[in-house]
Amino acid sequence: EDFASENVAYLELRSTPKRLFSYDVSTTKIDELENEHCSGQKRILETKRKYVETILDAMKDFEDKERERYAQEKKKYVVGSSIVRLPLLPRYILSVDRSG
Repeated sequence: EDFASENVAYLELRSTPKRLFSYDVSTTKIDELENEHCSGQKRILETKRKYVETILDAMKDFEDKERERYAQEKKKYVVGSSIVRLPLLPRYILSVDRSG
């Protein structure tokens, strides 16, 4: 959203997949998640695939919202009144860790 506010129309995100921990949210209370630590809760080591899928899902959701926003702004556009910002198109570049 920061890039969109700067009128960026295309953004590439480069990232190496990582194995990150998540918490079993079925047994975690919302206030514990908001405090960023879940003492005694089951931690789950996610796969690199899950990492990539999470990024792609978030980018897809954002892109869908941007396209909808653009379509709505375009319908309301009156010539000479303002500029309609193009939708920001995020793209993911998967980088490979070749260090070993």
